[in-house]
Parts: sequence; structure tokens; C-alpha cells
Amino acid sequence: TNHLDIPSREMLTDALDAYKGTMCFITHDRTLIREIANKIVEVRNGQVTVFPCHYDEYLRQSERAETEEMGAAEASGEPPQERPGGSKEKRRRKANEAQVRNEHYRLMSPIKKRIEEIEQEVRAAAGRIEEIGLITNDPDSNADWQKVVSMNLEYEALKEKVAALTAEWEGCQAESERLESEYRRVQEELGM
Repeated sequence: TNHLDIPSREMLTDALDAYKGTMCFITHDRTLIREIANKIVEVRNGQVTVFPCHYDEYLRQSERAETEEMGAAEASGEPPQERPGGSKEKRRRKANEAQVRNEHYRLMSPIKKRIEEIEQEVRAAAGRIEEIGLITNDPDSNADWQKVVSMNLEYEALKEKVAALTAEWEGCQAESERLESEYRRVQEELGM
């Protein structure tokens, strides 16, 4: 699911959740695991352990087991074995990264949507401006002076609308670039 944006991942999650049969999936996407999995199968050191619970309960049980192993290792004087993907710091870092990505998407989504809307509105207005230009350049259309006046007013209004939309588009682009720059800075800080 790494290549999916949040709405696509949510659609996939809904589809998988609606499926009433049995499925086995392997993923690093903790959000997907939390939303779909009702049983966790852990393969560790060649041993398979089934946890008949949701992911958060699995993490609690796994953390308890890790703590018990560390305590037993300390008591016996053996170095504790690192649990793959089990360090609290690594989990915390991954959670922070996911939070940063989700926040970035939440902020960027409405801006990107508005940019697309503006571009569509500008295309439509430019098309109509071109259409008006063709009509007013036709000698036969100039006979109806009321139509010519009306079209000139529409033409001027459309030009003003395009200018205002262009200014708004530039502002949205600047904000988008600022958010992207901020996101890259935070990524670097977190080592993403």
C-alpha cells in the first residue's frame, strides 16, 4: 500500500473489510493492520505464533513478552535478543512519520483540490472568451447591437474572472510549495 494515497488506501480498507471470507495479508501498513486484522500470525526465529486478537492487543502482548524475555535474559546474564520491529523507539518513530504524512496530506488535499477547480474554471472561461471572440468577429453577428453589447460585457467579466482566478491559483501554488518545503524539512529532521 506504499504507493497508495490516503483515499485509495481507505477504499482498499473498506473493500477488504467488507469481504466476509478469510484472507491472509502481509503488510507493513500498521493502519491497514489495525483496521482489518482480527488475528496476527508472528513468525520469529522459525517459530509461528498465532495471536487471536487485534493488532493493538498483539502489540501489548508482544511488549509484555519482550519485557519478560529481557528480564529472563538479565537474570541469566545473557544479552537480550532484539525483537524484529519491536523496539519502542522504532515504533514511536514510525508513528511520528505516519502522523507527519497524514497531517501533510490533510493540509495539501484542499489546496490541490482548489488548484484543480481553478484550472477547470479558467479553461471554461478561456473557452468562452474564445467563443465570444469568434462570434464578435463574425460580421453577421454585429447586426444585433444588443447582442454585441451583452457579449462585450460578458467578455470583460470573464477576463476579470480569469485574472482573479489566476491570482488565487498563484496563491494556492505558493502555499502548496511552502507546505511541500515544510514537509521535506520535517522529513529530514525525522530521518524519513
